[in-house]
Amino acid sequence: MIGEAESKACGVHLPHDMLSGWDPPLESWAHIRTNHNVSDTNNICGSRNAEEWFFGGFPAPKCHLHLLRKYFNLNQTHALGKACSSTDHVALHVRSGDVARGVWGEHGSYKPNTDIPSNYGLFPTAYYISVISEIRGRRGNSVTFYVFCETMDNPTCEYFEKLSVLDLNVVMRVGQTLIDNMRLMWCAKETAASFGTFRLVFGLSTQAQIRHDFSHNPMMPSCSTVWHRISSSQQAAKFTDVTKEWKNTGLQRHEVNAAYEMNHTEVLC
Repeated sequence: MIGEAESKACGVHLPHDMLSGWDPPLESWAHIRTNHNVSDTNNICGSRNAEEWFFGGFPAPKCHLHLLRKYFNLNQTHALGKACSSTDHVALHVRSGDVARGVWGEHGSYKPNTDIPSNYGLFPTAYYISVISEIRGRRGNSVTFYVFCETMDNPTCEYFEKLSVLDLNVVMRVGQTLIDNMRLMWCAKETAASFGTFRLVFGLSTQAQIRHDFSHNPMMPSCSTVWHRISSSQQAAKFTDVTKEWKNTGLQRHEVNAAYEMNHTEVLC
């Protein structure tokens, strides 16, 4: 949004309460390009709500990282006005909420909500386990893993809830305040993203973060740091086929929690 506003010489105002509980040191700015005259600006700069900005399409941004980092007070040692912990940790973001809502019927059948977003399916639980395994192989067993779940509706969250009882270095964060979660995510040394636009928040961190992601395709995807994928091409194809049009059915949820063998590949760009 800021990138598009910058290219069109529009002013940008971030509301004071954009993140509940955060009192920003800077809450508005206007970046004006000298090669636009007043009439051009008046013609192309109009009032747009957040959804219109986000889905309107925009060119490559230039200043947005600097501006948002200033807004959220992000640097190598601090996030949202508080110092990052001296103890390294990893942030695993597990999507739940709208895509995973449903209830068990009185006869034992699972009934998903009727308004499930079909374009955002769940990544397999095995992906997050692969991330933990890969990191512990490099850094040992003392690293703390924070697992972020908005709700417990995702079967992956159910798995990690059980694991956290046995593994004290796996810490569940369920329904916690967004400002506290964001601070932990931005201070993390490594992150694992889920499927959705929320992954964009990791790009604001000034830490030298190692990023982890899941690939449906056994062929190498585009740039990231560590890509995790299902080892068997047949099983990978099955998982993709079952989950590509996400409806949150019992079968799809079963596939999400299946015990897939995973591989990982580091991609440096």
